[in-house]
Amino acid sequence: SWCKNEETLVYEDLICIPLDGTSDSQVEGVYEYTLTVIDPYGADSTDNILVTVEAEPNDTPVSDAGEGATVTIAHDGDPETDDIAIELLGTATDADTIDVLTYLWQNSDGVDLCTKLDCSVLEEGAGSYTYTLTTTDPYGASHSHSIIVTIDAEPNAIPVSDAGADTLYTI
Repeated sequence: SWCKNEETLVYEDLICIPLDGTSDSQVEGVYEYTLTVIDPYGADSTDNILVTVEAEPNDTPVSDAGEGATVTIAHDGDPETDDIAIELLGTATDADTIDVLTYLWQNSDGVDLCTKLDCSVLEEGAGSYTYTLTTTDPYGASHSHSIIVTIDAEPNAIPVSDAGADTLYTI
């Protein structure tokens, strides 16, 4: 049997914990193991081996915040109301299909908006707004994708006054 950390294995008498490949939880690094064999007559032999444990492979997830858009605040007859609801519809993929992904939508000020792929946002006023979707896997690998939503002001047609045809009155 092989033992970790230069512990010794004596013939038929375990004084170290054998390594069976399942009970040893190593992190990334290089480890030295020593095998020492002593027979009943006291003759011994020792050999070392270096084992390199590499990090578990992990693919970075990919975020897709969708396409940018231009929307217009609906005309409601009240110039004081200029809010509009926007639906942000993102997607994410990860080649490591068993990873549980987390999602975060943020605005351009870094304010957290939602922690799911579909996010409802209420904005006030015309302008250009940037939204970023970040997808993170359990290993901390993440990817972000941003979109720009342009909000046009509430349309307002110029009123047309019509007093009718000129009329002549005699008094």
